[in-house]
Amino acid sequence: MEYLVTGATGFIGRRLVRQLRAAGHGVRALVRSPAKAADLAALGATLHAGDITDSDSLRPPMRGVDGVFHLAAWYKIGARQRERRAGERINVEGTRNVLEAMRELQIPKGVYTSTLAVFSDTHGWVGDETYRHEGPWLSEYDRTKWVAHYEVAVPMIRQGLPLVIVQPGVVYGRDDPSAIGTLLHQYLTGTLPAVPKGTAYCWGHVDDTARGHLLAMEKGRPGEAYILAGPPHTLEEMLEIAESITGVRPPRVRLPGWLLRALAAVAGVVERVVPLPETYSAETLRVAAGVTYLGSSEKAKRELGFSTRPLEEGLKEVLGAGQRPDNVGPARTGDLPEIVALLEASALPVAGIERHIGTTLVAREAGTIVACAAVEVYGAAGLLRSVAVAPGQRGKGLGQRLTAAALDLARERGVRNVYLLTTTAGGFFPRFGFTPITRAQMDPALASSEELRGACPASALAMRAPLSTSYPLSPRSSSPPPAPRR
Repeated sequence: MEYLVTGATGFIGRRLVRQLRAAGHGVRALVRSPAKAADLAALGATLHAGDITDSDSLRPPMRGVDGVFHLAAWYKIGARQRERRAGERINVEGTRNVLEAMRELQIPKGVYTSTLAVFSDTHGWVGDETYRHEGPWLSEYDRTKWVAHYEVAVPMIRQGLPLVIVQPGVVYGRDDPSAIGTLLHQYLTGTLPAVPKGTAYCWGHVDDTARGHLLAMEKGRPGEAYILAGPPHTLEEMLEIAESITGVRPPRVRLPGWLLRALAAVAGVVERVVPLPETYSAETLRVAAGVTYLGSSEKAKRELGFSTRPLEEGLKEVLGAGQRPDNVGPARTGDLPEIVALLEASALPVAGIERHIGTTLVAREAGTIVACAAVEVYGAAGLLRSVAVAPGQRGKGLGQRLTAAALDLARERGVRNVYLLTTTAGGFFPRFGFTPITRAQMDPALASSEELRGACPASALAMRAPLSTSYPLSPRSSSPPPAPRR
């Protein structure tokens, strides 16, 4: 079979393309930038430059296919007014363009990706496909996806379009560019300040959700909707499971829904005058205020054979317990010139680094070292040093990943307390358990360290972190991503 996939470069779309190709199907991927879809081309997908908001770009790649998967969508929480117009243009008009092209070209079957968010806050009730929320909506994403579902897709189905609708809940997995991916990143790196109390989602692993799309195309009845949702858990429960996997304690502060709703009301007044950061916008606070996006996938299980793995199983893969981040590995002796050049470019001491190459970690990109961190090991004491990131790579979370991996390396070598000296990053290291101390409180075993003996200025702040609790490995995605909840 030959299928067209919109949103092929998205979180679910990429997995769906892989699964379609693995099953032997031909795939035409509609992409805005073919240069960003080289991995799909490597799988054997045919790339077609196009955009769902440009109806003329849809017909050539759609002509003659056996089915269409329409996954492309706009998502943003806390979007400003000018950005919200994109939601209407992409989610509503873009969907209309895709479905009208399907009808015009008489495509035998289509699968449209809606969302559980069209139900809005279910207040703890687990809905099914017969439920229809009539507003209001907590976000512009929720509203525009509702319009696309009920005012575009459903009327065209009634007019005879052979379309199946699928409704995922929260989708998670490795390399997750969503609010959940950001939350897990903050949890792992100790930067998550608090957890909303009572906020709950249905958690579906991205591979299972992609498989549900394929099942909907193969077995779904045209005109029907199927919820592709995993088991329901609150954010608090999810983080308790994560703690059981990693040993990393989540924040103990729990923010009740009433407080977040009150803050949202205040933010709504303030942002009429002064733009607020997305994190503190009224919309962002509203969607976190103890809300529940819940739905039952019993119909999909019964009719499609759909299933999802337990959250604990999925999180074990995502959190990568006991594994280093993908592009972080031990340095080699031959790497020393690159490491020294990186340290000098970062104005960090290089004295003595050659004696500790065996406990130095590096991150590589296209074969080039772009970040490094080293641990000097002196029995049960260790000195963390040389945490450096190339200028063009900063802001991607590499410093956090290298620091976390270096602490794991120290633990593997039997280190019980790690020390460091810093002149500029006193605000960075506390997230890993470091607290300020005096030079006199540093372990005497470190006395032979060249960095401690003079390579680092006397004004440098001394810090210490015990390794009695497990520190996080930073997530596999190299950059903390923007939000979407699906």
